[in-house]
Amino acid sequence: MLGCRRRSERESIVTFVGDGLNDSAALAAADLGIALSHGSQVTIASAALIILSDRSAPQAVTQLFRISSKVYRRQMINFGWAMLYNVVLIPVAAGVLYPYRQTQLSPVWSSLAMALSSVSVVVSSLALKWGV
Repeated sequence: MLGCRRRSERESIVTFVGDGLNDSAALAAADLGIALSHGSQVTIASAALIILSDRSAPQAVTQLFRISSKVYRRQMINFGWAMLYNVVLIPVAAGVLYPYRQTQLSPVWSSLAMALSSVSVVVSSLALKWGV
């Protein structure tokens, strides 16, 4: 068991890394089973992830956890940004400002605002590749 993070007092997330035939049952039973590419076919079939890298397993698993935490953090940022953006602009597009200033957003501008919401989330996700 290489990685373990506490869910609660009694429950843990179990990650198992293996490459041999005798590891296949543990890989299938673990919450996250990681097989190495040079392992047996049964081991590879029972794992959730397969590391295809030629480097040593601990380095590859460490890099896997680092990447997954960055992706999860970026997902939370994207979700928060999209939620804030939509909570602010959907009422504006629906005409909340009309009684106060006699202004409304045309459907063309509303659709552009929604498209920009999607574009901003995609650009934010691409920032992972750029290293931001």
